[in-house]
Amino acid sequence: LAFKTAKQALHDATQNQEQLAKQVEQIHWELELLNAIQPKPGDWESINEQHQRLSHAHDLMAGTQDALHQLQGGSQNLISQVAGLQRNISALAIKDVRLSAVAKHFEDAEVLLKEAQYELGGYSKHAELDPEALPPLETQMALWLDTARKLKQTPENLHEYHAAQTAKLAQLQMRVDVSQLERDVEQTHAAYEIQAVKLRKIRHDAALLLAKAVTASMQTLNMTGGQFDIELTQTNPSILGSDAVLFKVAGHPGVATQALTKVASGGELARISLAIAVHTVQHTHTPTLVFDEVDSGIGGAVADTVGRFLQQLSKGKQVLCVTHLPQVAACGHHHLRVQKVIESDQTRSEIVTLSMSERIDEIARMLGGRGISKASQAAAQELIQDAKREMREMRETTSTPKPRKSAG
Repeated sequence: LAFKTAKQALHDATQNQEQLAKQVEQIHWELELLNAIQPKPGDWESINEQHQRLSHAHDLMAGTQDALHQLQGGSQNLISQVAGLQRNISALAIKDVRLSAVAKHFEDAEVLLKEAQYELGGYSKHAELDPEALPPLETQMALWLDTARKLKQTPENLHEYHAAQTAKLAQLQMRVDVSQLERDVEQTHAAYEIQAVKLRKIRHDAALLLAKAVTASMQTLNMTGGQFDIELTQTNPSILGSDAVLFKVAGHPGVATQALTKVASGGELARISLAIAVHTVQHTHTPTLVFDEVDSGIGGAVADTVGRFLQQLSKGKQVLCVTHLPQVAACGHHHLRVQKVIESDQTRSEIVTLSMSERIDEIARMLGGRGISKASQAAAQELIQDAKREMREMRETTSTPKPRKSAG
């Protein structure tokens, strides 16, 4: 993935030099505007707050002085009046305790008014309300608003946009640095090749083992003398390595192996797929396997072997098999019969799950051809019992099973 990404980056850089250069130029222009104001989080809010304060400096100072005068100016200021009320009510509370709470309220009010007087005094002395500071602040605000308009941003978002464009410029500069991108391709390709060689060795060893195992299985699947081979050829690098894998088969002795899909019949292809599945099933995550025509052109002991292969697969997977052979059908854990039903001149297909007695009759029918006899029923029951016994005795192995003596 790193090699592919590096190659794509180099391709983009060489193919889109003009476009990338325009993007870099555009971002440089934007950053020049932004660097003129150096926006930081909270700056715009602070500027607005200062402007609001300075533009109303006269009202603020006048209002503050008026409030201070009412709190502390003259003999009848608010603090004195509240203090007098507190003393009067406290004296009355001696005569009626229910007025104690009211007296406490006046006491608290006096304390709060004194705190307000102190804070207003501090505000009057230290508030930065110099009217001469307003013009440069308005110039600064105008610059912010003009920059935001040119960049199609809001003033409060300029600090985030500044950070984003700075990061984007760094990325673009890396993308237009062809020399660095070429070095990246060389480095990632070297790392890729190391892993590809390791994977090729693993594939080669696994291919030899699988080819040998499938070839052995073919001898019991009515392809005596046949051979299975796996050919590895080097191809373009991908996430799966740089190997092309080709399954090859020869159906008869003395014949050169050729591509499986070109020379195998439908039945042979199904049986070879079955053999491959048996020897690889423990390494796959496919939950369900479906086989059709796996019994094409076979019978007797070969059919029995196919049934045992399917039985072996079903230890860890769900296996569905369409079959016309009793030896194969007897190996299943369940038997489903597909049949056509005609009702009111309409034909439909239905699938029926067979009970044990129905299963015996169905396999007997498959054995006997035209009708069901006691002999065919006995043979069918023996096939099913043998298959069940072998299921119980099956060991944890993927070796090629030996065919049992075929019934019938």
